[in-house]
Amino acid sequence: MIFPTWAEIHGALTHFPVALLMTYMLFEACALIFKKPEWRLVSFWLLVVAVASALPTLFTGWNTGSELFGKLTHSPQIFLLHRAMAITTSALAFAALLLRLGARDRIYRHEQTVSVMLSITLAFCVGYVGYLGGRMVFGGAEQANAPAAIAGEKSSRTIADGAAVYANNRCSSCHMINSSGGSMGPDLSHEGTRHPDLSWQIKHLKEPDKITPGSMMPSFANLPNSELITLGRYLILRK
Repeated sequence: MIFPTWAEIHGALTHFPVALLMTYMLFEACALIFKKPEWRLVSFWLLVVAVASALPTLFTGWNTGSELFGKLTHSPQIFLLHRAMAITTSALAFAALLLRLGARDRIYRHEQTVSVMLSITLAFCVGYVGYLGGRMVFGGAEQANAPAAIAGEKSSRTIADGAAVYANNRCSSCHMINSSGGSMGPDLSHEGTRHPDLSWQIKHLKEPDKITPGSMMPSFANLPNSELITLGRYLILRK
């Protein structure tokens, strides 16, 4: 039985608070504009469910960070910003819920305007959190800085973990390292010198034919992100 990784669980859960907070903002704003008190009731319960769903999302996100970057002395800046914004957004949503619970949701026009502004702020924050998460998953300029953080992290465990992923996926059936392995694919003995960029390595593992036109190498996009990073680091740092 194959169990999902923390990254896969987090990826599935993270859509709920994002969608709920966005919808909460729409109902809150429309309730004020169109003077529909029943819409405020809908926005209240959307906020309740959003806060509840944020807790497991934060938990799985924290464990995903430990899984992906726990071996690094310094985590990538984009990940740190993503985590800080996620915590801030969750705290704001919790504060908004406490405000409405404390007032028993009997908010007059002035207070309702403030509540709408807070909902818009929350929608912006959760949208930015989602944007940062997307940049980490699908790549971007920030990932180009990853090798700088990884370069100083060479250790026997790094090599051992990468070698295990390399062996488990039978990479040696096509590739040679230090005169050992197959010859169907390029010799990877000096891969770290040719392509020292972790972002490039991960993209190549996911879509080899797009990165290297005409490549017959199969895609490894089905591998967990943690294993892609581990294998990429191994190819860069191994000697």
